[in-house]
Amino acid sequence: IIFIGLDSNLYQRVAISTNSWVSHVGIAFSEKDRFGRTEWYVYESAPLRGRKVKVCDYVGRAFKGQFAVARSQRPLSETQKQSILKFLIDHHGSVYHLGFNYQAEGYQFCSKLVHQAYATAGIEMGKF
Repeated sequence: IIFIGLDSNLYQRVAISTNSWVSHVGIAFSEKDRFGRTEWYVYESAPLRGRKVKVCDYVGRAFKGQFAVARSQRPLSETQKQSILKFLIDHHGSVYHLGFNYQAEGYQFCSKLVHQAYATAGIEMGKF
């Protein structure tokens, strides 16, 4: 899980309301490119739609270059990793919910995407 702060009114309001510098979150995964090289990507829910971006581009958007990475205390099993990745791929392109309503079906926002992706792997990530 990779956290950043973004310099926009929407994301600054998120950081203020959570009393943190963090205003955005995504999940990083490595994939092999067509030449067999490992590339790292972040799956994120962002206005207007969810997407996959290179880690360097994701971190490059961070306000003041700040980012943080969090890992599970216990290593994820291969089954858990695949469950999370499948969820992220299935929700690639989901419409962003600017009202941050967790109950709004068919809509995502960044922390909801992370929360639900980990839930599919049986990992509870806090309460909404």
